[in-house]
Amino acid sequence: MTSSSTGGRIRDVRRRVGISQTALAKAAGISPSYLNLIEHNRRQIGGRVLNAIADALDVRAGDLSEANDPAYVVDLREAAGHADMPLEPVEDLMRATPAWAEYTARQHRRIRDQEAAIRALTDRLSNDPLLAETIHGVISNVTAIRSTAAILSEVRTLSPGQLNRFHEGLNDESLRLAVAARNLAEHLETASGDTLSAVGVEETLDRFLANAAYHFPELDRAGEERADPAPLIAARLEAEPDLGPAASTLLADHLRIYAKDARAMPLSAFVEASDVLRFDPFALAQQFEQDVLAAFRRLATLHRPNLPVPEFGLVIATASGYPLFRRPLPIFPLPRHGNACPLWPLFRALSAGGAPILARLSHDWGEEITAIAHAAPSHPARLGAAAEQITAMLFLRAADSPFQPPMAEPLEIGTSCRICSRTACTARVQPALVGS
Repeated sequence: MTSSSTGGRIRDVRRRVGISQTALAKAAGISPSYLNLIEHNRRQIGGRVLNAIADALDVRAGDLSEANDPAYVVDLREAAGHADMPLEPVEDLMRATPAWAEYTARQHRRIRDQEAAIRALTDRLSNDPLLAETIHGVISNVTAIRSTAAILSEVRTLSPGQLNRFHEGLNDESLRLAVAARNLAEHLETASGDTLSAVGVEETLDRFLANAAYHFPELDRAGEERADPAPLIAARLEAEPDLGPAASTLLADHLRIYAKDARAMPLSAFVEASDVLRFDPFALAQQFEQDVLAAFRRLATLHRPNLPVPEFGLVIATASGYPLFRRPLPIFPLPRHGNACPLWPLFRALSAGGAPILARLSHDWGEEITAIAHAAPSHPARLGAAAEQITAMLFLRAADSPFQPPMAEPLEIGTSCRICSRTACTARVQPALVGS
């Protein structure tokens, strides 16, 4: 099954415009069963079929292709850097042949993720104490069995009692070897499964959220009506069987948080308050008696075709930089596996003592961005236990920003060191794949 989310985009657009699978399939010149396979990402799509479906839905083919995902720009730029190729054709490739752009980026991502899995497994083989102990046990059992077998083979003067003791020892060591080998196999299988799923599960959630445009109208309605969101969350999960159990767990957690925010900050009231308070997340948090990160999350879900509000991006991370939530923008893609630009205000907020940071940013792609960063404890402080810090950065195109950042020169940033063209940056922590 292809890992592309193009099918999910087609399904979402089809539902949005109110056309049935049968009608769309007829308009595109394919069978309804084939369209169903496409929408569930069980068939790869591109070229003529993609263009026919786009025409039937009255959208651009690029809008349906996964290559339209801002994160794909990062993948394509990485691929170009690895191949020592110029970056200029990347955007041209995405516009001209979105299917080929999607395929190229997906292949690069697959290679990168497999390399990450191999590195993680190699590291586990080298540093996992349980694995080392299990392997040592297997070697010890094999050595004991080999020694006993050599005695039984070479010594012909053993008494019946001695033979029985050697046979019992051989049986005991064989049983221990079988247990140790089974434990080793189970441990390696768990290690492999955890590692390989870790590089794919969060990416699957990212794609799902992007296909849903990061908002869920049924949960917004439940929040307005103060209805129980649990049945709606269950129905949404049941409608997405292809996510797999791990990604479904992450999605369920995300939907529960979304439903909680929608109940605490109902959409109509939040939009009205946002207009009055000029989208100030700190004022909104105070008005709705919520924490600032909840206001950040709600602002990042506001942008929709029927609402005249700015489009906010959002990244939430742990103090170590591990991303917990990503809502990228076309002007500001976010890396999927950490390694973000160390100059982001996101990280400076950790040492700001809870004070907000409002900054002008100049991306190495040429875009100017306004960002608000804030860090807060992940849970209330307890005596004798330090609370872990969660840091977040809300951002949007500077031209669309209702905020007035300081008049200082904008801070020059990138997405990540690997694809940043500012090769002379003193904050660089990784060598660049691209030249300046």
